Formats: sequence, structure tokens, C-alpha cells
Amino acid sequence: MPAILGSQPKGLNGQTVRASQKEEETDADAQEEDEYEKITMDQITSWAVARHPALTQATQLAMAYDGDVIQAGLQNNPTIGYYSDDVGVCGEAGLHGVAVSQEFIRGQKRAARRSSAQAARDAAGWSVEIRKKKIENDAYLAGYRLLIAQKKEAVAQKLLEICQHSADISVELYEAGEISASDALQEKVELSEAQMRLNDIRVEHAAASQAVSVILNVPDTSFYVTDAIAIQSLDIDEEDLFREVMENSPELKKASADLAAAQAAVRRQCAETLVDVTVSGNVFHSYLEKSPGGGVAVSVPVRVHNRNQGNILRAQREVQAAEANLERVRQALTIRFREEMAKLHAAWQRVELYQEGVLDDVDESVRLAQEAYRGGACSSLELLSAEQTMYGVYVSYLDSVRTFLETRAVLQGFMLRGGYDEP
Repeated sequence: MPAILGSQPKGLNGQTVRASQKEEETDADAQEEDEYEKITMDQITSWAVARHPALTQATQLAMAYDGDVIQAGLQNNPTIGYYSDDVGVCGEAGLHGVAVSQEFIRGQKRAARRSSAQAARDAAGWSVEIRKKKIENDAYLAGYRLLIAQKKEAVAQKLLEICQHSADISVELYEAGEISASDALQEKVELSEAQMRLNDIRVEHAAASQAVSVILNVPDTSFYVTDAIAIQSLDIDEEDLFREVMENSPELKKASADLAAAQAAVRRQCAETLVDVTVSGNVFHSYLEKSPGGGVAVSVPVRVHNRNQGNILRAQREVQAAEANLERVRQALTIRFREEMAKLHAAWQRVELYQEGVLDDVDESVRLAQEAYRGGACSSLELLSAEQTMYGVYVSYLDSVRTFLETRAVLQGFMLRGGYDEP
């Protein structure tokens, strides 16, 4: 029996269930663990982050912005060309030369472009942090599901053994004429239900193990989580945790970075209104005049029609959209936080009820049934029925523990899930 399951109920011989079967269960647990690859919760999360393809994808997409930063700071390339004129005039070869031109970017346009590209890169960096946190949370949830499934299977197996024992005794009693056919059939039904419950939990266990193998990118490997389940009191201060979420949530950081990138884009588009200067020069040789020559020209565009007003307007609208998105994310986080906190409180109340009352009551019920059995006041079937109830309660308790642990992990992980979602 798992250590978290409270007091130690006693079996038919008066010894505690765990004490009487300690050696048997230890050997069984060791045999079960040998069939699996042992792993801890910390290893699940660290390996998931190291091996998850979605994190590599997000990292490479963010690093791609480095190219934009480099490109934004580059000066325009010069232009060089060949030209000729007056070919054939007076039977001469005419004029032949080379022309070179360079467009010079004025003011702070290159700095504004680079600043805008860096802001976009910073925003993309928060996408990596969001993805990393999602993967960590997914790994925690997968690990908790596997851990609880392991414990539930052990309890369900014990419940099946008790039901089988009870069914065997009922057959003997029915054949001896001590119980009715209805009572014997009821024990058979209980056995079938215990078998179905164990089958369901085994499916749950297999699915949980498969989920861990997938998230660790180790296919066809079955894992066994070696951590103990630690249930602590609900010592989370809701408002302190809420402030932490609102201050450090990667989603909010990303929304703020998106706003900063949109603002930088406005500054860039405004800087683009400053006209650039193109300087060109040429050298040539005139075969007609038998002499070399050259010239210089300077040109600037005249901002008569295109003053970049369309790009500026678009950038300004994107700032307003980014501001609205920041508020949307803030409100969405608030709603999700309150919903998860309500779920956490409800889960803790169930766990607390089990720990402070239900588990003790069911253990006491078994103890009383044992005393009655030893005194001849109840039958072995009645004792086994009490033990069936006890192990059934333990399975339900583990479900409540799982909900509590998963919800707490989600809250502490900024409520981020879905490591395999599209970026």
C-alpha cells in the first residue's frame, strides 16, 4: 500500500494488511519496477525540455530574427556600370566610360530599423520561454498521471485479490447452504466490477507511461516514476501567487514585448520619411575629342505623393492592436487563474476530507469488522466487504490527489499547457 494512504488496516489474522503482506508486496513491487525504466519527476521535466522538438522549433524561429537585426543595419550597396555614347559620330568610336553611384541613408534610419528588428527578436525570445514552460508543465502533468496510475494499479490489484477471496468463500458457503444464491451472485458481481476497475486502471497506466515516453522522445519505453507522493497543506497565498503570475507570466511578457516591437515599428516608419541622397560619378574617354572626362551628380527624391503615410498609419494601428492584446492577455490570465484556484481549493477540500475523516473512518470500519469477525459477530464475507470498501475509497482518494497535484503544478507553471501546439 502506498505510504500516503493513512493508517494500516488489519487483515483476517489480526495483523495489519501491510505488515502481513510486507514481504510479498515488496517483492511484487520490485518485480514490477524491474520491468520498467526507472525515472524521477525531475528527470522527466529536464529530459523533456532537452529533447522536445517544439522547443527546438521555437528556438530556431527566434534565432532567425538575428538575421533581420543584421540586415537592418547594413548600408546600401553601390552601383557600378558601363555606358557609351556618340558611337559612330564622325566615324569615331564615340564616348565610353564607367559610372558609379551610391545611395546614402540619412539620419537615424538604420538605427531605427535595427531597433525595430531587435524589438521583434526580443518578442520572439519570449515565445521560446512560453514554449519551454508549456513543455515543463506537460512533463509534470504526464509524470503525475503516471505516478498516480502506478499507485492506483497497486491498490486495484489488492482490491481484486480481496474480491476473488470473497467470491471463493461465497461459493463454498452457498454450496454448504449457509448463504442464498442472491448473496453468492452479489459477490460474483463485485468480483467482475473489481476486475473491470483494474482493467481500466491498467489502460490508464499504459496510456500514462506512453505519454511520458512520447514527451521524452523515447518511443517503446515503459517508465516507472520512483518519487513518493508528498501531499502538503494548501499553503499557497492566492493573492501573492496572483501577483507573481501577473508580474512574471511569460504570456504577459510576450504581449508587452509585442507592444514594444509595434512601437519600435512606428518609430522606424516615421524615420523612413527622411529622404536619402544618391551620389553618382563617372569617368569616360571621348574618342571624338581625343580626351578623358568625368562628372558628378547628386539626387534626392521629392516627397510629393509618397511620404510613407500608409506604412506609418498601419504601424500606429498595430500599436493599438498590441495594446488591446496586452489587456486581453491580462484579463484572460485573471480568469484562468481564478478558475484554477477554485479547482485547486475544491481538490484540496476533497483530499483534506479523505485525510482527516474518510480514510480514518474506513480504516476504523475494517478494524471493527475484524473485531466482530474474531468474536463471531460477523461473517468472513462481511469482513471482506469492509476491506473492499476500504480499497475502493483509496482509489478514489488517489484520484483526488492527482487532481490536486496537477492543478497545483498548472498554477505554479503560469497555467501554460500544450507543448505540441502550433507556435
